[in-house]
Parts: sequence; C-alpha cells; structure tokens
Amino acid sequence: MKTQSARKFAGLSLPIVFLLVSTVMIAGCTGQSNTDTGSTKDVNVIGGSTEDTTITAKVPEFARKDTDFNWQLIVQPSSAIKDFRAEIYDAGLFQGGDSAENMNLYEAEIMANRTKAFSLRYRMGDPGLAEKTDIKIRSFYSSETSIATTVAALSETEYFHRKATGTLDAIPVATTTTNNPLRLSISWSDAMPLLDKQEVQMYVDYKNNGEGYITTLEKNSVVFNIPSNLQAVRCDDYTLSTIAQPGGTMTLSKTLDFVQKSAKRSTCTFAVKAAGTIDSQSISGRASYLYETDSTVSVPIIQR
Repeated sequence: MKTQSARKFAGLSLPIVFLLVSTVMIAGCTGQSNTDTGSTKDVNVIGGSTEDTTITAKVPEFARKDTDFNWQLIVQPSSAIKDFRAEIYDAGLFQGGDSAENMNLYEAEIMANRTKAFSLRYRMGDPGLAEKTDIKIRSFYSSETSIATTVAALSETEYFHRKATGTLDAIPVATTTTNNPLRLSISWSDAMPLLDKQEVQMYVDYKNNGEGYITTLEKNSVVFNIPSNLQAVRCDDYTLSTIAQPGGTMTLSKTLDFVQKSAKRSTCTFAVKAAGTIDSQSISGRASYLYETDSTVSVPIIQR
C-alpha cells in the first residue's frame, strides 16, 4: 500500500475507537505529588455512521496551575490498519509536548480487534487569566474499503421473455460495501439484468463520507475483479488485464485528486457475455487510502 504525503493543516465494520484518557496528578502543599483523578468528562471528537473511527476524549472537568497530566491514546480497530500515527500538534497551555514519549506515536500495523495504547505526559504551567486551553490532535492511518455488486446477464430469449411478462426485476441484484469513510459506488448505463451481446457502461464514483480528509487515491490503489460475463472494451483511469481472473482485472492507472470530498467519476465500457440463460455473477473492487483527522478538545481552567 502506497502512503500519500500527509496534508498540511491551516482536521461490514465496527468503529475504530481512538480514546484520549487523562489522569490528573496535583502537587500538594507539602511539595509531594498526590494523585487526584477528579471529575472527568467524555468528549466525542469524531464518530458517526459514516466513520470507521470514533475519537473520544476523556478529559478532566478543569485544569489548573502546576498540574501534571498522564495521557493515553488508545486505538482499537475493527479491521487491520497500517501506518497509524498520531500527534498532539498543539498542546495549548500544557508544556512538555516535545518530550520523547510524546513524539513516538506510531505503529506499523494494528490488527483487527486489538488494542494499542500510547502514553503521553504534559504539565500545566501558569495559565495566567486564561479560562480554557485547547488540545489539538491529528491522526493518520492507512485503511481499505471494498464493494461487490451483482452483474446479471440474460440470453436474448430469456431477456425478452421476462420483459414481455414483466419479470425482469425478479432477478436478484445486491450490493455490499464496507463501512469506511471512503465509499466506492458502482452504477450502470442500463438497469440490471443486462442483455447478452449488448454494450454497457459502468460508472465508478469515489466519495469521502467521513469527517476527516482523503486528499488522493494513488496509482494502483484501486483494483476491480471483472466477472466472466463482462468483457472489458475500454476504461477511463484504469489499466485492463486478463491475467488471473476469468473476466480480467482493472487497476487504477493514475492519481485521482479529491475536491470537495469527491474524486472524478471513472467510466468503463463492457460487452455483455451471458454463458447460459441466466448468468449471475458479481464485480468486486477494493481501494486503499490514507485517512487523516484533525480534532480539538477544550479543557476549562480553574483559577485557584
């Protein structure tokens, strides 16, 4: 999987849980450090039905002068992710963000349903008269999304018989996709089922439904397996191959840029080849991508 460069900021799956946990350690009057968990609150930073990542911040109700914070970043993916990286790129009024433990927030791969915890440590100095401070969190990881949809091809005799009897729509057609921020979708110039020997166009759309950022899909990052009841004629943005797949494969041959959360549509032309009266198969695709999030968590400051 090729990882694109991180963008500069001026921010069938269960979610990845990305949890920021804070423990408050307050220096006592005797000069010794005492642990005081205090009251905490949960802040939902990123989440929802279109995300494969939920970011929740568990932070204290307030911060105050001379307070140490031991944080953890806890990552729990529902499917394997690669090149996970997180950074507190702006710790607000907290100090110590350049320490070694706060800089090495990287894991090459986190397997599905496993937990990876990163430890951090910051200190609140003298906040002056500030009423709150903001913690800015950026994360990056590589993920995959997939789609599969029915391609039903009918012989001429079967097609026109069903058309005459009004039963064309009785042929089952289904589409399955994974629940990721990147959503692939497939549509056709003609309704299913398809007529043998006709030429049809397939349209592939790419949309970022998440709250984070996808800037590009890199060359070779999207691959479709073509069923044997379709013969590829030509395909914008893709290289066609007949190796190791009955109908061949199509592989993204250029970089696609996202503008306003979408990349340009790709169009492919196929000739329909029904092997029998009803030839029902599926076309499937998989795309790998880099996902970025940028989030802010506010912590109130108490003046005492």
